[in-house]
Amino acid sequence: MFDIQQHIIILVVIALVVVGPKDLPRLMRMAEKWVRKGKSVADGLRKSLDDLTHAGGLDGLRAELIALKQPRG
Repeated sequence: MFDIQQHIIILVVIALVVVGPKDLPRLMRMAEKWVRKGKSVADGLRKSLDDLTHAGGLDGLRAELIALKQPRG
């Protein structure tokens, strides 16, 4: 099986053939911007969901459900 390094090498070779060595650095910068933008959007979404969870009182509800699940003795 291929490991991750072999996959990256194959992708770089394909990019060199398709894009060419002249435009490859520009393509890599664009890909980096897309990855950073995607991470930023995911972080913002995660923060928004966390804020909604805390603001909606779901933490208290979760604690009540856990308390109900515990056997009484």
